[in-house]
Amino acid sequence: MHQLQGSKEKPITIMGPSNGPLPVFLARPGHSTISIINASYIVIRNLELDGQGVAVVGVKCEGHADWAHHFTLENLVIKGHGNNQQTVGISTKCPAWNWIIRSNTIWGAGTGIYLGNSDGNAPFVGGLVEHNLIVDTLRYNLQIKHQNARPEIVGMPSEPSVTIIRHNVFSKEKGAATGPFARPNVLVGHWPVKGNGSKDTYEIYGNFFYQNPTEALFQG
Repeated sequence: MHQLQGSKEKPITIMGPSNGPLPVFLARPGHSTISIINASYIVIRNLELDGQGVAVVGVKCEGHADWAHHFTLENLVIKGHGNNQQTVGISTKCPAWNWIIRSNTIWGAGTGIYLGNSDGNAPFVGGLVEHNLIVDTLRYNLQIKHQNARPEIVGMPSEPSVTIIRHNVFSKEKGAATGPFARPNVLVGHWPVKGNGSKDTYEIYGNFFYQNPTEALFQG
């Protein structure tokens, strides 16, 4: 999904059937299965992404993208993405806002959902993460990284925004890393310390956290 632009009234929709077996997308080395660069108003639902043990991401906003906004990922089954701890089910590595990640199932990934970048320069803003089942990851079920100063991008929210995490199942009963590689089930990092985004908030409620052999269930 490179340079694809839908609209609020007419989003671009890529979907499988609402009943019966889901279409299966197979991973291939060197390529994210669903790759996103500078795209907006996209709906992706009712698909299965099979990583086949390959070290690639299932859904990824590429790090060299400028932005990706108004995405809905719904009823995806993501499996076979546990090659290593950096293999991720859903990842945003560029500035991303107004995402809905809903009713997806992620089995045994290195990390289930990774939103933002480790350097704090790929903010995830105004998202909704709900009704997902994320189980048996090596590292985090879900992590949202800390944020440095908010970049100036046309259309990116400048008023205070809310990211909601609700009614998800986060379980690390099986397969979790231990020792120095152990991580909590869920991590949420801080907002920008000043300027745009500094008054953003999280609302985290109604989730079920289950098992972690050596680490915390939640870190914020």
